[in-house]
Amino acid sequence: MKHQEYILFVKEKVSLLNQENLLFWDLWCLNYVFEKIKNKNYSFYADIEKSYKLLWDYNDKINNNFDDILNDETVNSIINLDNDDFENLDEFDIEEKAIQEMIVGLESILLNFKENLKLIYNAYENPINVIDVEIDGILISKENENEIYLNETNSQMRLLEDLNSNVRNYTFENRNIYR
Repeated sequence: MKHQEYILFVKEKVSLLNQENLLFWDLWCLNYVFEKIKNKNYSFYADIEKSYKLLWDYNDKINNNFDDILNDETVNSIINLDNDDFENLDEFDIEEKAIQEMIVGLESILLNFKENLKLIYNAYENPINVIDVEIDGILISKENENEIYLNETNSQMRLLEDLNSNVRNYTFENRNIYR
């Protein structure tokens, strides 16, 4: 499958997801990215980790009050982060690209919810952007044969088929399903 065909597939399937499955989808996509961050000494790591955990807690219905999440000081630091603060990260370094993608993904989920009172972000690109660095480039108009790329895109497509077939109660424990 060409990358452009994959993008069209994902966009179509995500548009069909119900709200109960959309947050899991986004967090599942971001989990690939989060697991690429091995060095926990980055200045943003604690904020990323806490915001990510709070969103998982909401998904898992441990905390059903999204206002608590939006009012959390750490979450606000992610939402209000000045992009200049992380522009010094090397976007060709896998870990530093993962940090950038986590911040972008978390900020987008949180801001979209804050402004629209519903989840409308589609995080499929965040792991693909990290993979682009891992494999030194994704082919846009040709078949991609790289195993890392194929594993992720096939996993995303399987999960989307699953999420569209039923309302699932997937939790943090399922964060690596199909991977």
